Amino acid sequence: MLQRISFTCLLFFAFGKAEAQWSLMDPVFGTGGVMSLSIGSEGIDVANDVLLQPDGRILIAGTRGDPDFPQMVAVRMTVNGTLDESFSNNGIAGAVIGDYGAAKALALQDDGRVLIGGTTRNEATFDDAALARFDANGLLDPAFTDDGVSSYPRSTSQDIVRALAIRTDGDIIAAGTLGGSVTDMMVMRLTPQGQLVGSFGQQGFAITSLHSGEVCNDMVLRPDGRIVLLGAMRLTLPDGDLNIRQLRADGTPDTAFADSGSFRPVEPGSISVAESGHLFDDGRLLFGGKRYVQGQVGADLFLGRILEDGEWDPGYGTGGRLALPISAPFVGDLKDIAVAPDGKTWVACEFTDTSTGTRSLAVLRAMPDGTLDAGFGSGGTVHMPCPFGGDCRIEAIYPQPDGRILAVGSTPVDTVTSDMLIMRWLPELSPVGIVDRNLPSFSVYPNPASDQVLINSPLRDAGSASFQLLDMLGRPVAQLAPSGRSPMRLHLPSGISDGAYALNMTTTQGTITRMLVVRR
Repeated sequence: MLQRISFTCLLFFAFGKAEAQWSLMDPVFGTGGVMSLSIGSEGIDVANDVLLQPDGRILIAGTRGDPDFPQMVAVRMTVNGTLDESFSNNGIAGAVIGDYGAAKALALQDDGRVLIGGTTRNEATFDDAALARFDANGLLDPAFTDDGVSSYPRSTSQDIVRALAIRTDGDIIAAGTLGGSVTDMMVMRLTPQGQLVGSFGQQGFAITSLHSGEVCNDMVLRPDGRIVLLGAMRLTLPDGDLNIRQLRADGTPDTAFADSGSFRPVEPGSISVAESGHLFDDGRLLFGGKRYVQGQVGADLFLGRILEDGEWDPGYGTGGRLALPISAPFVGDLKDIAVAPDGKTWVACEFTDTSTGTRSLAVLRAMPDGTLDAGFGSGGTVHMPCPFGGDCRIEAIYPQPDGRILAVGSTPVDTVTSDMLIMRWLPELSPVGIVDRNLPSFSVYPNPASDQVLINSPLRDAGSASFQLLDMLGRPVAQLAPSGRSPMRLHLPSGISDGAYALNMTTTQGTITRMLVVRR
């Protein structure tokens, strides 16, 4: 197994002669907040979904891209981004279903068992919806369909599960798309043992069959068991409608929601699609989407919020919608949204510079009222290069209780193969260094440190320097008094917690910042 890791810096602001470097990357995760993970044999490894266990360990669903035998996989990592060897011995659990497998969705049961869903190819031309379940140790769970894996064949040729949820009674809800010449939104309800619930829909399947060209990209489950599907219908120009479809717990349309069960804002001359959703405790639904206008290059990206009854929320943005800015020469693709504990919405996007063809990642952040967070990056947007270069992808993000954000996708190794891309972002941009050609550098060691650090610097007046320790949100933690001159010694406060800090050294010549990690 090859694990490639690298550090990347994401955003730069200039302050006079000095250039302050700021980053979203969490320096205590992986290496500099980012890592790539190769789990296949020269194949296309992709991370498609991510969540956090209550104990802080990270779960990822994706594909092990062995060119001869792709598999659905679940990966578990420790809090700081190392593979958890207590899960399937090496942190990677695979499920063999048919001739081909790809995991797109992930759910965690209360007892620690891990459910993944996606697609499998059981015959040369048919892709079927597929599920696999692992116990808390990463072994296939024999209590699920006897061997831990199952596919659900139908006559449609390209079926896929894109979202999973666990009901309070333990039943499993799996949602996605039934593909082929006519595509439909699809929901399955299964027992905890993986058997279709016959009383749900038609023998366990609820299929919308509203129009040709339907897709389901996400699903949320209301506390009373109602199911909300997010996607689109009639995906052909000149008109294609965003569609949010709500079903009752038995799989029948919830006619009390919006227009006979569907929220479908009609916008002539365009195609709109909902990509990702978040359900609030008061029943409101936030979603991220994109709109393609006929004759326009690229898509318009937006956030929307509707009330529990399926009407636009007038208290959000403009009439329930917030347009997300993209300016030429960039075109963007919205991939996922997440609502952090402070109520702000993070939007993960892929941007392409049409003048150069260069792909990059972008994070936008919105306030709870549907306005852009002006204090985040540049007008609510942070652009970042692909950490390892090339045509990187981002597929899913997940908010941690401490405000940090997990993000996963893929990064190219060469023109054929890719690795899983895994990142963790800080709640706010944080200073990670100040570079001034007129100010020589200084070094901090050991780093990570526990009780004290030594400082080496060629600055003429380094002996009169003052030192300040700041947390990763830029808040002062302590003033540190140096002792000695070559090297200077700083004693760290006993009450500070483990984590990443910024250490400022200030002299008459200026201020320089270095990152310091404390581990005790």
